[in-house]
Amino acid sequence: STGVRLDAGIAVLPHPEKARGEDSFFINGGGYFAVFDGVGGWASMGVDAGAFSRSLAANTADAVAVMLSLEGFGKDTASDLELALETGLSEVTVLGSATACMLYISSDGVATILNLGDSGFHVFRPPSSADDDGETIRPAEEARPMQLVAKSRAMQHSFNFPYQLTSKAADVAAHQLDLPSDGER
Repeated sequence: STGVRLDAGIAVLPHPEKARGEDSFFINGGGYFAVFDGVGGWASMGVDAGAFSRSLAANTADAVAVMLSLEGFGKDTASDLELALETGLSEVTVLGSATACMLYISSDGVATILNLGDSGFHVFRPPSSADDDGETIRPAEEARPMQLVAKSRAMQHSFNFPYQLTSKAADVAAHQLDLPSDGER
C-alpha cells in the first residue's frame, strides 16, 4: 500500500434559473476525473450551454474508457488526457463551448492535470514534518490543517473571456479556436 487515499465527490448545483445547469463532469474508476464549465454567454443566443458540456463530458469519458483498453495507454498521461479531450470534443455535435479541467491520479498518488480556461484546480495537503530520526510525523487525523501546494492559473484571452473548447457546430474561425493542446499541464 502506498498510503495514498483519495476521497472524491461531485455535486452540480445549478442556478435556479438554469434548469439543468451549464456544467458537467465525469469520474472514471481508473483514476480519471474531469469538470466542464459550460459558457453561459450562449444563453443570450438561445443555446443551452449545458448541452455542450454534458456532451463533452460523456464523449471524453467514453474516449478514456476505450483508451484504457489500448496497449500503451498510460505511458504519457498528459498526452493521454489531451488525446481523450480531443477525441471527446471531435464527437460533440451541439452548439456551445466550455472550459475543461481533467485530472488523472496514478496508483502511487501522482497527479497529472490538464486545465484549459478559468475553472482550474487547487491541491491541498496536510503539512508534515520529520522527527530527529527523519521519520515523517503526520498531524493528528482530527486536526487536519491543510496547506496549498499547487494551483492552476486562470487562462483568459481577456477579462471574462476564458480559453474554452468550442464545438465545430459553432462555426468559429480557426484562429479563434482554443484546443486541448493549449491547456496548462
